[in-house]
Amino acid sequence: MIRPVPRTFSLAMALGFPLRADGARLRVKMIFFWRHGYLPDLDAPRLFNEWVQWRKLYDRDLGLAALTDNCMQKLMLPSGSDRN
Repeated sequence: MIRPVPRTFSLAMALGFPLRADGARLRVKMIFFWRHGYLPDLDAPRLFNEWVQWRKLYDRDLGLAALTDNCMQKLMLPSGSDRN
């Protein structure tokens, strides 16, 4: 006899994720699985691709964001080192 699929069934459940997982972590794992064919170990990353995903989630350095913004870079430079 075939059991009916519960109403709460989703792709996340099929991949073994809990129902109330962190949204960003779930998204990163699902996209990683789609592209690489296996689930990343974000709790103990070993491969380079897993480390990149871990850094996207947990390594939040605001200084890096300031360096990518050209206007912020100009404000961070000392006034004597202006190259016009």
